[in-house]
Amino acid sequence: VDLAFQYYHLMSALADYDETGDIKDHLEKIDEEEGPDVRVLAKGTGRIEIVRDDRLERVYYKIPNVCWHLTNQTKDELMWNIKRDNQQDKILDFFEQSPFLRNEMYLRNQLSKEKTFSWLAKHEERFQKISFIVALLINAIIIASYVAPPSDVGLMDEHFQYVHPYIYFVIMILGLVQVMASTLTFFIYRRYHEPIILRRAWKEREPDVEYENLERNVSFHLFSLYFL
Repeated sequence: VDLAFQYYHLMSALADYDETGDIKDHLEKIDEEEGPDVRVLAKGTGRIEIVRDDRLERVYYKIPNVCWHLTNQTKDELMWNIKRDNQQDKILDFFEQSPFLRNEMYLRNQLSKEKTFSWLAKHEERFQKISFIVALLINAIIIASYVAPPSDVGLMDEHFQYVHPYIYFVIMILGLVQVMASTLTFFIYRRYHEPIILRRAWKEREPDVEYENLERNVSFHLFSLYFL
């Protein structure tokens, strides 16, 4: 695999200097013949552009596997929140945020080795949608099926059925589904997102102290709850 990446990087670099376009045509031909395999190489290849002797050069490299654990949400936050006052500030801010990016990638790489949790984490968004949709459905059923008591019946009358028993049973089942989906979402949040959020928040509050060296006292736990 490494040899295939090196060959692909070499061909891509040569294609940048090939004025005839023969190498580019050769890569496209290989892509047609070996489609999926070449697409894996293309997807796993990164590129940076550097200026050397007033000349733009492109450098190709293999993207480490751990980098695939960086979420799209984190990428979007980096793109939108990075300082853009000038080129120097942008680079400095990127390097200041890079430790958090590495921590997130390595943490999620470790968690991905747990097969059950890895499967749950992949479906986190689905569990959130299920919980939300079920909550809406429960409220819609209650609004549609609720029966107001007659004027001569008290609001707290135990013998009056505000909801049909079958409707009540359906609401109970949906409630259990929502509890399960919400519990899974909360569990995923605690394992998947909480450590990253706390590291970033404590770094802003205590920039000179490593997160692992912070004293786990009452103040630490109270502030951690506040950060979450």
